[in-house]
Amino acid sequence: MGLIWSNTELIEEWKSINENWGVTIYLRLVATALVIWLQTIAQRWIGSEEAALLYTLEPIFGEKFSYWLLGEQLAILLG
Repeated sequence: MGLIWSNTELIEEWKSINENWGVTIYLRLVATALVIWLQTIAQRWIGSEEAALLYTLEPIFGEKFSYWLLGEQLAILLG
């Protein structure tokens, strides 16, 4: 169902996708696969409670690092 829903947007963005294959491959391999693999290895040395806490707090860590490193701020968008 999601493929059907996003198909119209995917067709419109196809040119942009083709121009950015290097970024796409980097995000797939380094920012996703490598990080998850390293997290799995690191879980050998910590308990399940600590791992669950870290996974639960991951969105908050992401927000804090985006604030400190990129200067992004949370805002409420109305309308």
